[in-house]
Amino acid sequence: MRIPSITLAPVLEALEAGGLLAVTDKDDLLPGKDMATIRLEDILSVVRVHGETGSYRDPKWSKEVEALGQDLDTAVVNVVGESTLSDLLTPGPAATES
Repeated sequence: MRIPSITLAPVLEALEAGGLLAVTDKDDLLPGKDMATIRLEDILSVVRVHGETGSYRDPKWSKEVEALGQDLDTAVVNVVGESTLSDLLTPGPAATES
């Protein structure tokens, strides 16, 4: 994916702190717990909060842009719902019928 490590570091640290990611002694990355208990919404939340923007300060949005952002957040929650990492990585019946 070629994402600079300086950009990933805060996200990885937050995922690890939240119990969503584990790092082995050899620096391999593994799920921090059973993937059936890791909700996609939790992963997205960490990435959105701890993702590096490259700016030294948080942006200030107009009311309209802030409202749009809230609508998008709601849409994401509605789409991923209670789906887990396991749900995402396990092929469903439609995928196995082909």
